[in-house]
Amino acid sequence: TAASADTPLKPLDQLLVHPSDSTVKPIIGNHDIEKSLDLTYQPDKLPFSLWKPEDFAQCVETQRFEKHIVEISKAITGPSSLHVLAYFESLIQNTNVANKLIDNMFITYLARMLSTLKSNAIKVRVCSAIGTLIRHATIIENEVAESGISELLQDALKDRHDKVRRKAIAALGEYLFYAATQMDDEAAGSAWNIGANTVGVVVKCMKPGEDEVVRYYACKTVENIASQSISAGYMFSTVETASLLVNIFNNPKNEGMKVSAAVALSHISRLNTSVIPMVFDLIGFQNFCATLGDGTARIQQALITLLLYAIKSSYPLIEKLYLQNSTELIPEISRLLEGSNSVVKGKVLLGIALLMENNILWVPLLGAKGVYQHIDRAAKESFKYLVQCLEALCDIAEKCASETLSLIVDDLLTKTTGNGNKASKTDLDSRLESDALFKHFIKTHTAFSPNSRSSFYKSMTLINVLKDTMKCAAFKARIIPSRAIKPLCTVFSLCDSKDYEPLQFGVMRMFEALAETPRLLPAYCDSILQHLLPALLAKVYCKNEELRCSCFKLVCDVLAQYMSDKKYIFFLIGSIYDPRSSSSAASKAINELILKQLFPKYGFIFTDADPMPTFALKLLSTITECNIAFVGVLHKLKLLSHILDYYACTSQ
Repeated sequence: TAASADTPLKPLDQLLVHPSDSTVKPIIGNHDIEKSLDLTYQPDKLPFSLWKPEDFAQCVETQRFEKHIVEISKAITGPSSLHVLAYFESLIQNTNVANKLIDNMFITYLARMLSTLKSNAIKVRVCSAIGTLIRHATIIENEVAESGISELLQDALKDRHDKVRRKAIAALGEYLFYAATQMDDEAAGSAWNIGANTVGVVVKCMKPGEDEVVRYYACKTVENIASQSISAGYMFSTVETASLLVNIFNNPKNEGMKVSAAVALSHISRLNTSVIPMVFDLIGFQNFCATLGDGTARIQQALITLLLYAIKSSYPLIEKLYLQNSTELIPEISRLLEGSNSVVKGKVLLGIALLMENNILWVPLLGAKGVYQHIDRAAKESFKYLVQCLEALCDIAEKCASETLSLIVDDLLTKTTGNGNKASKTDLDSRLESDALFKHFIKTHTAFSPNSRSSFYKSMTLINVLKDTMKCAAFKARIIPSRAIKPLCTVFSLCDSKDYEPLQFGVMRMFEALAETPRLLPAYCDSILQHLLPALLAKVYCKNEELRCSCFKLVCDVLAQYMSDKKYIFFLIGSIYDPRSSSSAASKAINELILKQLFPKYGFIFTDADPMPTFALKLLSTITECNIAFVGVLHKLKLLSHILDYYACTSQ
């Protein structure tokens, strides 16, 4: 695959978090948590003239605004407090109004009322007004933080009435969320620092036995803080917080609560990866995978993000969990690629990349469940993030294939000639012998390792793994880059004995997959002419009839495409072969290959059983049609007699 010109590529680490991961909803006034307070009031109960919210917002910098605020502040403690507070809250759901009132410390006046109020209904209204002001304000001066508002709201959480505690934690959550955004700002004062005791108060609100709405508000507070602040988020990223979030995730009051817990878990796991093993232990891997496949889009995105950081920081744990529950993970990955949104698909591609990076044996495990078909479908999408994730995956696939191929070549060189890199040979053997995934793989995929008693079965297995990777069209050009053709040909040439035939056929399938991709043939022309075709022609004398025919057919197919007059195949760079050109390096290489390596073998080929002579005649027809000068060469090499003898035999 190739990213479009207007899609900048990013390394995998920069793609783990998508901007939508950090999207948050308000804490107070969140309809998913609880129904908002009724803001209706009786006008005749208010001791002043009423304003419409939109008119009030237009007069922020006027004396009329200040005068009306004084009227409201005096009436709040009067006999119509509930009506005044409801009216006031209807006015402050505007950024300019909220900024003005917070700036003149009106919010502190409200907070201090909490310690003297007796009516629970009025306490609820005051907490709601405080939270609403903070929610809508964008600029809050340090004086507000220094006024002790956080402590006053925490004191309100000690109230024995659930409704008071609900609004108190909601207002505290809004305050802490704003404070958290200031903690990462060096220009902000230390007044906004969140203390450990405050963290403990919020965490305590999530414990089982607490009112479910209070728990939800506390959970939402942790989610919002961890999504936006590294400093404050890390303070909440503890084992205790994680265990309480998992408890909410496993036993939610409603779907929204489960979503909030899942998102919060993904954030704190990113900030403190040491909690990840415990999170998976408490959720249960089967439950995790089931929810990954069947959860809402937001839960899926949170869980796949959690899985990404788990693979990255705790890969042995994920491999262990997979081996214990091998039927769970990969089918859900396949389902997500098939039916989720583009962000989730992109993250799934990153997950596949991280699995491959840790162990290339994930390649056939994923391929067996149809994952590659879904990757190829995803490659057709133009969503920027998805394109970047696919490119990152292809980069990892190329890197893994290159490293694996180097191990195979060194292993075979060592075992066949003694000239290989001894360290690499030892590394390959010891790595795979102690690899639990490899043991599981060869036990469940015997076709990939035909003879485990052979000293070469590890290399055979890995070649078959690479071959399997090429089932994914998006990987094909990256798994065998041009520079990989030479070492693959080295492997192919080393395999002369019968014991190596499975390995030879594995490499052959890779060569065939390469030839089935017309756009790669012109790009790889030099390597194909210098290394691949000579290696294939050398197998013409091979005793294995199937291998002999496969090699020669591939030579014929590639040369036919290079010399074909159907130039549209190579429309990007033009025709490969030009018989009239004396300067074309490719044409010279093709002519030399035909004269020195192909035609000298024709005498033997025409004595072979069909279909070898048939392949040879078809190729000869293409060659002479493309360049009539080769007819004279046939006469000179006395190949016409072999052709006539062949026709004489077949006509009898």
